[in-house]
Amino acid sequence: MRPRSFAWIILLATCLAMAQKAYTPDQIDCKRNPDLCKVDIGGQTLTFGMPKSQALALLSRTPYDLREERVWSAENKPYSVWYLTVREGQPFAGSLRAGVRFKGEKLDGAMVSWSPSSSEQSDFASNLINLLDRFSKQGLNPCKLSVGEKARPHPQQEEADATFQCGMRGVQIGHLQGQKIADSAFLYEFFANW
Repeated sequence: MRPRSFAWIILLATCLAMAQKAYTPDQIDCKRNPDLCKVDIGGQTLTFGMPKSQALALLSRTPYDLREERVWSAENKPYSVWYLTVREGQPFAGSLRAGVRFKGEKLDGAMVSWSPSSSEQSDFASNLINLLDRFSKQGLNPCKLSVGEKARPHPQQEEADATFQCGMRGVQIGHLQGQKIADSAFLYEFFANW
C-alpha cells in the first residue's frame, strides 16, 4: 500500500495547492491552544514558526534520512522543502515518511505519512480512524471535504484522492493503480502551509 516515487509528484502538487490559503503565526493563537501548532515527526515535536536550524536539528535525530528537494526549493524561494525517507537497508527503503516546508528561516508547514508499513487493509483503516479521532479530539473546525476527479497522468495509470481539511490541518487519502505501478494507497496528514 505504500506509494513510491510517484508520491513525490502528488505531494509537490498538493503543497502548491494548499499553499493558496497561507497561515501565519499571527493568525493562529498558539498561546491559547499550543497543540494546534505542533506536529510530531519521527518522535520529534516541531512547532509552527520555529527556526529552520532548530527544526532540521530535531529532524536529524529521527530514524529517517533527511534531504532537501533542492530543485523545488531553488524555483520557489523563499520556500524550501525537505523530505524524510526510510533509510537504505530497512524495509520500504526510500519510501516517504514525512516532509517539512520552510518560508525563509521559519517552519511553515509539514506532512506526515500515516500509510502503514503493511499491505493489510485493516492497518490502513486503523491508521485512518486514529488520525480522524485525533482531529475530532482537538476540536479542529471548520472542516471541508474535497474529492479530486480521477486523473490519468499517464495513459495506463489512474489516481484518485480526497482531502479532509480542518483549519490548519488536513488529511489526504489517495489511491494509485496502473499497469506500470503497483496498486497502492496513501494516507497523509498535512499541517499549516503544506
